[in-house]
Amino acid sequence: MNTLRTRRLKPGVHILAVALTLSLASACASAKTEEAATPTDSSKPSATETVLAVDFSPAEEQKLLEPYANWAEGAGPEWDALLAKAKKEGSVSIASTPNPAVRKLLAEQFEADTGIKVQYLPNAVPAEITGRLRTEAAAGKISLDVFLSGYPGVVDELPAGLLRPLAPELILPSVTKADGWDGGAQLWQDNDKKYLLRLLNYVTGYPTVNTDVVDPTTIKVFDDLLDPSLSGKIAQFDPRRPGPGSPAAVYIAVDKGRAFAEEFYTKQKPQFTTDQRQLADWVAKGTYPVGLGVDVQQSQALRSQGLPMLPVFPSDFPGLLTSGYGILRLFDKSPHPAAGTVLANWLASPRGAQVLQLSFDQPSTRADVEVTKNIPEEIIAKEGTTYVDQNTEDYVKASLVPGTKTLNEVIGQ
Repeated sequence: MNTLRTRRLKPGVHILAVALTLSLASACASAKTEEAATPTDSSKPSATETVLAVDFSPAEEQKLLEPYANWAEGAGPEWDALLAKAKKEGSVSIASTPNPAVRKLLAEQFEADTGIKVQYLPNAVPAEITGRLRTEAAAGKISLDVFLSGYPGVVDELPAGLLRPLAPELILPSVTKADGWDGGAQLWQDNDKKYLLRLLNYVTGYPTVNTDVVDPTTIKVFDDLLDPSLSGKIAQFDPRRPGPGSPAAVYIAVDKGRAFAEEFYTKQKPQFTTDQRQLADWVAKGTYPVGLGVDVQQSQALRSQGLPMLPVFPSDFPGLLTSGYGILRLFDKSPHPAAGTVLANWLASPRGAQVLQLSFDQPSTRADVEVTKNIPEEIIAKEGTTYVDQNTEDYVKASLVPGTKTLNEVIGQ
């Protein structure tokens, strides 16, 4: 049975987030994409008109960070001692997205705020980081302090003993106060609420169409993608790889079932790619007028040029909730434990939350940080809409992991 709970994702916005515990016979994977709006009629899809996000200059970014300059306000002697120890360590190492905007703003701002240098490892395949650290742990030497990633640590890093508890290390007053967070509590991936803190949360997974070729109103429910006229006209970010193709595949394999998955992938023959720009171009030019896993930033850029792209929200699939790269964890026996703890507190503070919003273009899980206009409206959860939350421990274990196996059996590895 699905358990519903109300969670406030942004100030004044309430949604029903579904904490699913699905049968292990169900299936599939994880990731990110484009626009969400609450259906007004259960028989009709929703397609959001072109509401484009904005880019900020470095000066504008700094202005948006100013309200959060006192991120360590109220911190006591314990914090002062920790910061002094971290400065003696001299640097901190973090692995996260290869996105250069994140690397630049995160490193520059943290160094400016603390005086601690950042060694940033850009990584597009989180599983490689975890594999590397398992090898290092066996040799008794871990090379990373902090990992900011969407990789499901509850089924890998945590049982492997690679993580140290994060919750007791969060000591800044701005981080520990409950009303600073959406829903009045920090959002964790692990059920123990100790190791994997979710700093970002947004909607992803729904189809994007070329409106010159496909009438968005013809896709009322997800089953409409089985229309024979769309055979050979659908492209998808490869769902067998980490990335934005997985959420739709999760829905297909878990909610629609294996029979639907086999019909969709054999009859509709979606074209796979691991190139996000290529996928967006295919939809924009009508080469493949329906896209699953179209990156929202790529789509926004093409739509700003007047190309006919819109996200579509079938009434039975308004998208999934994901944290993307925004799940924070600390490694045990790391080279700079104090500096890692300082970075974790900073990332979880309003100051760090705004840095993540400005660089990732995704909404924070904090309630006291204003949603900035660089964040596409379509990925912000809508009031009254029910979403499946794919980053809970229950969902990861009961659906994501066995679902990946099912998907690989249907379409091959």
